[in-house]
This record gives sequence, structure tokens and C-alpha cells, in this order.
Amino acid sequence: MVDVPGSESLVCVITIGKSEELSFKEKMIHQMVAGKSKSIEKMLISDVKTPEWLIEGIKAVQKAPSAVNHQPVLFEYKNATLTASVEDDGKFNLVDLGIAKAHFEVAASGHFDFGNKGKFKKE
Repeated sequence: MVDVPGSESLVCVITIGKSEELSFKEKMIHQMVAGKSKSIEKMLISDVKTPEWLIEGIKAVQKAPSAVNHQPVLFEYKNATLTASVEDDGKFNLVDLGIAKAHFEVAASGHFDFGNKGKFKKE
């Protein structure tokens, strides 16, 4: 049971874990969607040479799940500031933003400010 305050709504639940063995159906689905990640060039706008920690963070995002497999997150690295954003027109784009930010934070050791166009703070 999850207690959600009246001003908020639960839009999705993400399960965490790994089964011991994939079913035939899971193997087929994995084969159909594996390797279809967006390229780093399509996920990043930068005005300078990007540091390695940023590239590693985006590689983690490439492996992250996406609500409808579109990977809508765009990272911008300008004036030594990194932000992550999505167009706020898709039903699950903000969910995808949160998933991408979480994966990026683990790989790049830092954290994003809350919300769309939140800034990343490297630890």
C-alpha cells in the first residue's frame, strides 16, 4: 500500500529485480528491443568537448528503461552546466526524465535538481 498525498497522483510503478531465468516471451521481447538505443549524439547538445563522466552517464541512460521506448530525454552541456529535459507533451515523458536522471546520477556520481531542465551537480 502506498500513501499518496491528495495533491499528487501515482502515475506508474517500477519493479526492481531480476528473475532467475527469462521466459520464452521475455527473451523474444528483449531481442526485439535490444540495441535500439538513441545515439549519444542524439541525446546530447554540447558547446565544448564533453568530459568522460558525462559520456558514462549517458551510456547508463542508453541502457535504462523508457516508458514507451522513445528515450525522449535531451541533455545539454553548456557553460560547464549540464541539464536534462523532455518536451512536456507526452503522457510519460516526465516519468522517462526521472528514470534517465536516476540512471545518469548513479553512473556519473552526482544528482540533478528536481524537475524538467534540472541542473546536474557533480559530487
